[in-house]
Amino acid sequence: MSQFVADRMCDGGDLDCGSGLLLIIKKNMDELVPSQVLEVRSRERTVADDLPAWCRMVEHEFLGSEEHENYTSYY
Repeated sequence: MSQFVADRMCDGGDLDCGSGLLLIIKKNMDELVPSQVLEVRSRERTVADDLPAWCRMVEHEFLGSEEHENYTSYY
């Protein structure tokens, strides 16, 4: 059971932040209103460092992450 409740989810697969993942995230975030939560699923390890940094840069709150068997969820 997740400690986070997402209002929307996007799956970035093996993409890293420089290979299109941020475009997928942006498209999904455009559908949210302030205070809603986006879950980003990824199998790419570099996202663990890059996504929190991007969130700070664009002034979005990074809530945390959860490891799953085949991917990591970022909120």
